[in-house]
Amino acid sequence: MKSYNTLRIIKKAITIYMLFCIVIECIAFPALENLFGCVVLLYGWLFISRTVLKVDFLYHYFIPFVAIFFYGICFFALPLGVTLIEGKPITFRFNVPYITFFNLMLNVTTIVLAFHTCRRIYKEGWLLGIWKKLGYFKVPTEAQIWAMAGAGIFALLYNITIQGTDMMDAENKGAWGQIMNQMTKFAILPIAMLFPKYYGRKNTAIPRTSLIVYFSFIIFLAIVTTKRTLMFTGIVSWGLMAFLVVLLENKKLFKTKTNILIIIGLYLVTGPVADLATAMILNRQSAYSSKAGETFTNIWKLYSDKEKLHNAYNMVSLSNSDNGGDNFYAWSEYYVDNILLDRICNLRTQDLTLDYATKLGYDNSKMHRYAENFLMFQIPTPILDIFGYTTNKFDSNYTPGDLLSTEGLGLKNMYKGFRVAGDSGIGLYWMGYSYYIFAFFIYVLVFYFFSSLVSTKLQFIIPIPIIIALLKYMTYFNNSTGIFKSLNLILRNGMQDILLYVILFGVIRLIIRQK
Repeated sequence: MKSYNTLRIIKKAITIYMLFCIVIECIAFPALENLFGCVVLLYGWLFISRTVLKVDFLYHYFIPFVAIFFYGICFFALPLGVTLIEGKPITFRFNVPYITFFNLMLNVTTIVLAFHTCRRIYKEGWLLGIWKKLGYFKVPTEAQIWAMAGAGIFALLYNITIQGTDMMDAENKGAWGQIMNQMTKFAILPIAMLFPKYYGRKNTAIPRTSLIVYFSFIIFLAIVTTKRTLMFTGIVSWGLMAFLVVLLENKKLFKTKTNILIIIGLYLVTGPVADLATAMILNRQSAYSSKAGETFTNIWKLYSDKEKLHNAYNMVSLSNSDNGGDNFYAWSEYYVDNILLDRICNLRTQDLTLDYATKLGYDNSKMHRYAENFLMFQIPTPILDIFGYTTNKFDSNYTPGDLLSTEGLGLKNMYKGFRVAGDSGIGLYWMGYSYYIFAFFIYVLVFYFFSSLVSTKLQFIIPIPIIIALLKYMTYFNNSTGIFKSLNLILRNGMQDILLYVILFGVIRLIIRQK
């Protein structure tokens, strides 16, 4: 008789769900491109499920496991069910379905092979040892966590004071402004207190009342600054960590308490939270030019008037998203109606990116120049000044999606709307099919770095910055800036995030001594 295994049950349930959806898809939408898409989606999920999703890998390669697990859910499992519920085929509004699914197959194969290569060469040694010496794995007290959260609140309040001014522009912030912007994420550090044993504390009571009051205040600040990411990072990271604890401790699913929490969570995500996110999105542009109090009032009024909110969202969707690709900018990312699901399981954006890349030509010289400018952008401005680099690097502060849409539509000026795009389309536009070889080695480095951020040898410790950033790892392979996200992580952001935390934590430890 097999022992109870929560992860195995989840994997089996998802596989059965996908097979059921594929049967319905083939009956409701009997087209060859849909069948090919279903085969690729099933291949991707089974490849991930059978070779990566193992409890041992969750312990020893915690962050890579999370990233690949949710890549499988978001881009291979979810699209089948979500599109069917809305009466759409999996290839809804696709332009190049065969190219899209073929490259999706290449992409998942590259990612999984990179993971297993990392697994064979990774050892808890030199890199994790460096983080330990820096103090990254030191266990903070509750007082120290609250103090670091206070620093995050200070950074948030600073951003509120410059809201509606030129100081909000990246090129005008300077070093201080950039540090303040990065420190805002520390405001949600107290979430880690809900999981004390996983960051190294023992026999610690959880201050639930204090946390409820505190995060009510954080949500208020997030609304005022229209920082949806801050609000959702906290909520989703808490929910995701609770789910991972179920896997780590092999807890049984679907207990009465669990069912109630799932129902409440689904209601909040699909109802009030989704409406609030929509109101924040619709007021995003006005937030850059208005004061914090005015922004909060505008968002709350729109959120409270459901009919007005619904009509405003529909108008924006019709004019900018769902117009069959015939709107002025012709960059239609619309895939499913649910605004949250449309961001995390959007295969149409990948199709759109590949369509533009194919028309413009792979291994494109324009993308070569973008890559050169991107690498220059990773170097801090003071260092560039020393070497006499006078070009304003912020002139190149746009995404691969911006470049693709600008070139594909023949726009005279660069569109700087920070458009997201699919990994494969970005890669082919840059390097052609040799991109997958390059991506393989980059992902090996990324998984090696990720693995070093969690200690597993003597004691399983997840540092608190990782606990509060689980949303970032969950959506690591989502549509964004493609391989350039990983290059940024390796060249700058990964080390920068660690140093910012250990410096702040070090200063706090000098002020608040551990008892």
